[in-house]
Amino acid sequence: MKFIFFFLLLVISHYTASSQLNVIESRIVNPDQKPIEYATVILQDSQVKYIDGTITDSTGYFIIKHLLAGNYRLIIQHLLYESDTLYIQANMQIQPVITLIPRQYTLNEVQVSAEGPMMKVSGNMLSYNAQSIEKNKAITTAYEMLKEIPGIFEINNQLSLIGSEKLNIVINGQMTKMTIEQVSNMLKTIPSSNIANIEVMYNPPAKYNVRGALINIVLNKRTDEQPSVTGEVSASYKQSVYASNVDRINLVYNNSKFKVDFSATVNTGKSWDKNKSYSRHSLKDKIVKINEFINSRNNYLDIDFRTEAAYTFNKNSELIFSYFLNKEKKNGKSFATNDYTDINQYSLNSLNHTKDNRQLHNAYIQYSNRRFNIGAEYTFYKNPTDQHYTDEKDHQINKNYINNSDQKISKWSVFVNHGLTFSSKLKLNYGINAGYNLSDTKVRYLFRQNDDYIEAGDLNLDGSQKEYTATPFIEASYRFNKKLSASISLKTEYFKSIYTDNGIRHTLWNDWSLFPNLSVTYSLDPRNTFQLNITSDKYYPSFWAINPQTTELNSYSEVVGNPELSPYKMYRGQFMYIRNRKYIFMGFIQYAPDYFSQLPHMSADEIKTIYRFENYDYLLRMGIAVILNVKQGKFFSSNITLQGINSREKIDDFYGYSFNHTSLSGVVNLNNSFNLTEYLLLQVNGHFQSAARQGVYKLGEIWKLSGRVKWTITKSLSFLVNYDNILCHQRPRPVKLEYSNQYKLTRFYERSSVEFTLIWRLKNHKQSKYHQVDDSRLSR
Repeated sequence: MKFIFFFLLLVISHYTASSQLNVIESRIVNPDQKPIEYATVILQDSQVKYIDGTITDSTGYFIIKHLLAGNYRLIIQHLLYESDTLYIQANMQIQPVITLIPRQYTLNEVQVSAEGPMMKVSGNMLSYNAQSIEKNKAITTAYEMLKEIPGIFEINNQLSLIGSEKLNIVINGQMTKMTIEQVSNMLKTIPSSNIANIEVMYNPPAKYNVRGALINIVLNKRTDEQPSVTGEVSASYKQSVYASNVDRINLVYNNSKFKVDFSATVNTGKSWDKNKSYSRHSLKDKIVKINEFINSRNNYLDIDFRTEAAYTFNKNSELIFSYFLNKEKKNGKSFATNDYTDINQYSLNSLNHTKDNRQLHNAYIQYSNRRFNIGAEYTFYKNPTDQHYTDEKDHQINKNYINNSDQKISKWSVFVNHGLTFSSKLKLNYGINAGYNLSDTKVRYLFRQNDDYIEAGDLNLDGSQKEYTATPFIEASYRFNKKLSASISLKTEYFKSIYTDNGIRHTLWNDWSLFPNLSVTYSLDPRNTFQLNITSDKYYPSFWAINPQTTELNSYSEVVGNPELSPYKMYRGQFMYIRNRKYIFMGFIQYAPDYFSQLPHMSADEIKTIYRFENYDYLLRMGIAVILNVKQGKFFSSNITLQGINSREKIDDFYGYSFNHTSLSGVVNLNNSFNLTEYLLLQVNGHFQSAARQGVYKLGEIWKLSGRVKWTITKSLSFLVNYDNILCHQRPRPVKLEYSNQYKLTRFYERSSVEFTLIWRLKNHKQSKYHQVDDSRLSR
């Protein structure tokens, strides 16, 4: 009863406040109807007293909220345009588009240029203008643009954000259950020219229901009264050991209410991997020396398709539907030679032939207005794999079998949240995210006997995993004054997982968890800001990590699932100082009891290296980071990222061995751009990572260097040349596995690559005749 009374009181207060407050909003454009960014909007009362102010965003849009009744002056100013003044009333709706007239300068032989801030800080969000980044970088896709954001870099084809161990990426604020790898594939279909802003949040709002930091990619949103079509077509050829091709097309249709975005990418080619290792494998009664050489090749075809339709009812109300398809086929062979030496010497040669046929479907729908946000998502993933494994000793077949496995995953999720604004200082947001996941796994083994393959029923696996989740949350943000603001949230997560293995049912997890989060922002002035973030989350193992399946990589190595794997909680603290909107100084700490990671174990019972996910006692990381932006006129600009980490990992029982070690490591990342001429841009990027400890691994240094040249032939046509992995050292070298009396040293071979890309852009082709949107296309 108390809860109902409190809820009614909130609703009554909300609508009472709403009836007394008003909103002023509009778009600022030039005579060509192009948006004017960074225009200053000042609101004064009838006594010429300052009331409020803001600046326009990349679309020219601004909004001033919580206005009491009365008469006001609205002053609009920009360095390159004549100022404009409007006399308005609080309850009067102003014109939706305001046009400023360019200011006429008569300066002789003087060039006036202004440098905008590298980022904008809004609460606990860092916002980067994508168009200014693209103009000074030789990039083509959204994925490549992310690597140019200060503090974001790529290692082993995975994006990382400095100061955060977990990264999530969404597009236009659309929540998703897809993994970071799946979202990354989607980003490679989106041209960088389609992006308006990139928002980085170390402590994202609770409504996103993500674990860790969040990057929100905001796509361009045109509001042309007349229908228009923009697009981009590109073709790439890449040569390393083998060749590959990437072809991409993107088309966007816009009018004042309706937008359709279509992207497709086809990536085909052949990949290569080679490594060698030396091991001293200790068994209970002897030591075996092993020299291992592995050579792998993969033919692949990767197709990505994405479409999104958005209908805008008004400035604050929108309906979005999106669909993403990924189909990937791989046909790979891995040849391994293992030479064993103990009392005798012998060799085992193995061939692992695998065929993968993966497909992913993701559908998303969302309706949002000023107060409500409601939506649903469905993801379907299917991965049938055929493995044919053989090994031989002294030219005699030792093992010959076929492993047919198939995994199907279905994920359903729904979400709803409601925002309340009580005053210009206090906002409240609450809602719930709920989901249901179903994973079905089937594994069949057929062993060669004489001239036929016979099924081994005792090794077969028929598994099913069901997950039920519900995450209600409440979040409040309060602005104490113009300098100090804070937001606090509390998430309550219910997670239940049931696993059925060959008809036997197990409850893996069935628990409730509370996750408090806090962000505090203090602005010394508009360009200098302090920020404190305290967050907590919980991570669960993937479906494959807990499946009790054994997959042989070669005669010496195999991957095994761990049904006993436990989830872990992560607690984070972070303090950041942003100076002059260009430089970031950061300190952070991360603590994760029961942290899990995949570790290799050299068995004492057999000559096998077993890769399996294991729980730690805990993981503790502390670090500092500095991000610097250096610019020398229009010719040179550079983003420099420096990071130092102190990491402590502890496991009391790792197959009879324990470790509790502390390691120090450092990272230096540089992104440098040189504007050689008006049409020629050179980009040189470098990355260094010092030696580090990771579980039972000792990882050597990483040196990564790449160069890219962009030639802008016309406004619509450009040509790029990319030379990647120049030093052939972007993987740790060497990689040591060392614990107890076990030892393994691995060296990976690498090759550079050269890529040529031709891009043609269709810019704002307006239809000669207005085409009325058929409303029936929007009905469901």
